[in-house]
Amino acid sequence: MPEFVLALRILLIGVLVVAGVGKVRSSAAFQAAADSLPVAALALPGWLGPRVLATLLVAAELITAGALALWTSAIGFVLSTALFLVMTSSLAKLVHDGADARCRCFGTDSGVLSGRHVVRAAALMVVGALGWILQTVAHPGLPVTMTGAGAAVGGVLAATVIINWDLLVYLRTPAAAS
Repeated sequence: MPEFVLALRILLIGVLVVAGVGKVRSSAAFQAAADSLPVAALALPGWLGPRVLATLLVAAELITAGALALWTSAIGFVLSTALFLVMTSSLAKLVHDGADARCRCFGTDSGVLSGRHVVRAAALMVVGALGWILQTVAHPGLPVTMTGAGAAVGGVLAATVIINWDLLVYLRTPAAAS
């Protein structure tokens, strides 16, 4: 069980670090990420402009990743569950309302928001909640074993799939020409 918790932890750390760093890798990337946040469509207070919201989002992503790095604490899983709950509900509202917003979750443009972005955020919320539950029932110490190393590799691979979620659309076979 501790190895599975480790895999969940590494998956979330990978996703959150890539998302946070991707938005701040350059001033242009940060500005593009801020400009993509539809503050008006989410009916947020006026003082919470796009740059402030983007700053808070990056801080939340990186702080949550740091909390997840504390191996014996469930607080990282609690924070990630809350963060992805907010993201899932915000994305669902935007997609439902047909808002003209683009996804810059990882600092690059991955297209117009759609149901696949909601599914990705919801899946990450479930990963956080599962980690939270398992962390509280499993022994908090994580043994350094080959199984643990395998779990770490699994977490890295799962994070890679989540980060590249939008590219999976290209794996579908094209419809036959009629």
